[in-house]
Amino acid sequence: MAMRSYGDAAAPAEERAAIQLAKMILEGGWVEFGIRDVVAKKRAGLRSSKEVGAATRVLVDAGWIRLETGPKPQRGPSRTIYTANPALAGETTP
Repeated sequence: MAMRSYGDAAAPAEERAAIQLAKMILEGGWVEFGIRDVVAKKRAGLRSSKEVGAATRVLVDAGWIRLETGPKPQRGPSRTIYTANPALAGETTP
């Protein structure tokens, strides 16, 4: 009975944040995004870059998203970009 009532709450914070992020990716049809994009949405468990970073690590390990590396910008901080696995949207890659 308790597991049914508190099942989600029993999961570690990183996993709960990853579930929230996965829902955002699926509902929003996101192909690529950055940490700032997620923080700007102000969802529970994803309101700081630290929380989003933990969630992205879980989803990278699960194969849902991939960290993209690009050229370093000439000015300003570099932006970390993640791309969603095309299989999540039902797309297939050759």
